[in-house]
Amino acid sequence: MSKDELGERAATTSKSKPKGWAGDKYAHISPLPDPPKGPFAVQESRFIFNAKFVIQHHFRDRDGVLVNGYGYLCIDTRDRSNWTVPECIVDFGVEPEAIEARNGHVISEVGRPPDFVLEVASGSTGRNDYTSKRDIYASIGVGEYWRFDSSGGRLSRSAPERGLAG
Repeated sequence: MSKDELGERAATTSKSKPKGWAGDKYAHISPLPDPPKGPFAVQESRFIFNAKFVIQHHFRDRDGVLVNGYGYLCIDTRDRSNWTVPECIVDFGVEPEAIEARNGHVISEVGRPPDFVLEVASGSTGRNDYTSKRDIYASIGVGEYWRFDSSGGRLSRSAPERGLAG
């Protein structure tokens, strides 16, 4: 690989892909704005990164599986009150490049909610993760919602739950 190709690859982000990238067929998709960056503590960021890495590794050989995070999850783009930003989502049977080009999972466009959502509790989000976010994910039909609390429950005091849908 030439020095120029390395430089182009290093500058690549989710919004700017190198020419000839397979996702060029999604160039017509208008991306949602980048979600605000949360005030994650270093420890929570490490757990989020590790969780996404393990899940991505597990599904690495399966086509049509999206493991992503920090993009929006919403029913549609008209009403921002239903927009949320999960730490990690897993979608089976989708076109991952289309969802990544959109910078989020828009249920009205994908045709269904993600199969799995993971939230990592922190001192500032713990209560929200097991109250309002849980209710949002249940109302939009997310099949599984997991909360990871590295404190052993101190950050998100609630009883363990089974799946949300059904």
